[in-house]
Amino acid sequence: MGNEKRKSTLDFRVRWQGYDEEHDLWLPFSEEVRDVKATHIYLRAKGLQTLIPAQFNEPRQGQR
Repeated sequence: MGNEKRKSTLDFRVRWQGYDEEHDLWLPFSEEVRDVKATHIYLRAKGLQTLIPAQFNEPRQGQR
């Protein structure tokens, strides 16, 4: 939720593995959410890969 052009406005609903929606939390797009592989998978699926920090970008084939 928020504006992807203003990262400071982004909040993500997090569901913890093994828990139901009763335990969901809305967390800001901070290191706690931003640096998690599951978040990267979600962002790629939604076409928001530009939000993934550079150090987590996977190299394209033919690049190292």
